[in-house]
Amino acid sequence: MKNIVLSLNLVIPLVFMMTVGYVSKRCGLIGDKSLTEMNKVQFRGFMSLLIFYNVYCLTPSSHGRGSLIFLSFFIIAMEILVSWLIFRKMTKDPRQVSVLMQGTYRTNLLIFGLSVAQSLYGDGNVGEIVILLSIIVPAFNVISVIVFEIYRGGKIHTGQIAKGIVKNPLIVGGLFGLFFLILKLKYGIRLPKMIEDPVATMSKAATPLAFVILGATLTFRSILKNLRLLLALNVLRLIVIPLAVITAGIRLGYRDQALIALFGVSATPTAVSSFNMAKDMGADGDLAGEIVVTTSVFSILTTFLWVLILKNFGYI
Repeated sequence: MKNIVLSLNLVIPLVFMMTVGYVSKRCGLIGDKSLTEMNKVQFRGFMSLLIFYNVYCLTPSSHGRGSLIFLSFFIIAMEILVSWLIFRKMTKDPRQVSVLMQGTYRTNLLIFGLSVAQSLYGDGNVGEIVILLSIIVPAFNVISVIVFEIYRGGKIHTGQIAKGIVKNPLIVGGLFGLFFLILKLKYGIRLPKMIEDPVATMSKAATPLAFVILGATLTFRSILKNLRLLLALNVLRLIVIPLAVITAGIRLGYRDQALIALFGVSATPTAVSSFNMAKDMGADGDLAGEIVVTTSVFSILTTFLWVLILKNFGYI
């Protein structure tokens, strides 16, 4: 019963924040223009502060394992291969195949994964997933550009990709956090309290704002048109892949934060940014949006069940 309550305490706030965003959009409190602006502020401002602060709060014992990063990239590679094998047979439209592949591997580690870790272990105690975030999220952008260009027969511009990585707010926030972490650990130089306190406070706004924005972006139009593809992807994204990855992680000895990091890579819904990239790259934007909506909604139930199971068996 205790673990059921804990799992509900983790999931219900996510549902509440998404509902606030959804209702606000439908009532006209948030418009499309303001939603776009809020999303920019949230990603470039609050989320980069969140990454900065969590890196800054790392302790020597909380540094992520290199094996965890390697395993995460191996997982992504397997997701790409499996999704390609499955979806190229389910649809002959290359615009849909590329979207379905992205919907399989591009998880919402940034919002859902980090939120679950924070709920379980508290702010400043999610070092492994933050380090993973700063590497995996930019990698998603690179992989998605390559996949979409291949399927539309375009040319891959490595210079533009490299420029995008360098300018990524999460990378910038992580590097600044690492710089000030070194100053703190090696030389005992901390940020002034008048700076550290507001940074800590503002970083806490990142996750709630992200879920409100996610709720506001949800739309359920025309899902029936691609129901067969969406069902297959949701089962693969939220059940099959997490079952394989989490089982392998447990067998390899991963526990607590490290296992939650693997949960974030394998069991969270498809990232909201995948919708925008699909549209920009000339793929099936409608299907991409439907993938974000369905995986986000169904993940509320699967997240509850995964956390409950892992808690009951003492793995987290």
